[in-house]
Amino acid sequence: MRTRVFRGKLLWMALFPLLGACQPVASRSTPDDRPIAPVHRVSAETPYDTRLARPMTETQLLAKLEGTGLVFLGELHTDPRSHAFQARVVEGLARRGGVAVALEMFSPQADPVLEPWRRGALSEEAFLEQSGWYDNWGYPWPLYRDLFVALRRAAALRGVNLTREERKAVLLGGPGEGLSPALLAEWGPLDLSVQPHRSRFLTQLRGVGHGQGLAPDNPRFQGLYRVQTAWDQAMGARAARLARQTGIRQVIVLAGAGHLEWGLGMDLRAARWLADHPGKPVTQLTVTDLEVSPGGSGQPKQWPVPAGLAPVVRVLPANPQAPRLVSLAGVKFSGGGATKGGETGKAAKAPAGQTPVRVEKVSGGETGWLIRHRAPHLAWLVPGDVILSLNGRPTVSPAQVRLQYEQLLPGTDTRWEIERDGQPMTLRWKVPGETP
Repeated sequence: MRTRVFRGKLLWMALFPLLGACQPVASRSTPDDRPIAPVHRVSAETPYDTRLARPMTETQLLAKLEGTGLVFLGELHTDPRSHAFQARVVEGLARRGGVAVALEMFSPQADPVLEPWRRGALSEEAFLEQSGWYDNWGYPWPLYRDLFVALRRAAALRGVNLTREERKAVLLGGPGEGLSPALLAEWGPLDLSVQPHRSRFLTQLRGVGHGQGLAPDNPRFQGLYRVQTAWDQAMGARAARLARQTGIRQVIVLAGAGHLEWGLGMDLRAARWLADHPGKPVTQLTVTDLEVSPGGSGQPKQWPVPAGLAPVVRVLPANPQAPRLVSLAGVKFSGGGATKGGETGKAAKAPAGQTPVRVEKVSGGETGWLIRHRAPHLAWLVPGDVILSLNGRPTVSPAQVRLQYEQLLPGTDTRWEIERDGQPMTLRWKVPGETP
């Protein structure tokens, strides 16, 4: 059995290498590569208790989670079914109050924006812009919109991830494995000694094409593994600390399934932090989604799941007919903010009081395959282009451009009015992909 990475995998992996590691990659082996036979047969989208070896309804799952202080929900980032399930769990558990939600998508720096979003004080575009959604997370917002609307029912929203700058520092290493004094004080030195976790991460990298030829003693692998460990350690410790706060009855953690499989990721780090910091007792439970290939021409009624993958598992059969993701991933924009004193931006057609939205960087991969087959816009937009309008709507912010584009269907014609080297131009292309 294997986990099927979502369609468009190569594009996302090339553009977000540090995000790719959290994609789930299951196999027919244990984390330390010893063969193991799948022992559970799990029906699609049905919670399955691997400890009791039996399925349960979502109502029964909510009852099981009700008394749990720390709930980990492992998601498939690009599967709407996964986010819809998370939304139902949050809504079901939040009815009694005192529920906080810890989010992999953000670092604590986004907390001042998460709170007004929870209270309904921000529009979608304002939230995306102010939270840095596209800079820090990057997945299309329509995949997460309904989930984040449901999160408004929680008592608090908190970011628990590292910032990009912190991850880069850890990747490079140095004193304290690249951790700042503040991070060392917050959750201590990195523990890189969990060998099954290290072996599994190397298998993950090889499974998505990033680890071909890598060995455990390779400096590049060691840097990537430091990042993965820091990621899990930060999120686990921060979620555990949040669960200890006064007034918080329960913490629900939303994170990629790859951070939770086999109990070696952030859930392990949370348990260690709680053991090392005595206080209010906090129980925890992991529920993770697992995407599997449907295989063959017919859909089986049940799928094999390895023993020990997680206490509760939901199987999501991959849908080969699912539409491609619509995204401007690979294009980095700048501008769109208010000018000083509300003066008109320098570009002739920029809205009054706004700096123009510019293309700052375009990433197309080393071989050009991504441009030809997945992202033709990467070939047509050039750094320095000023984006004046998309399909007749004037552009006012990078988030507005991305959100407008993501709401288009594959195959839709687009018309871009731009300014290049001071000259107006019109670009046209169809949104890549086809509707099923």
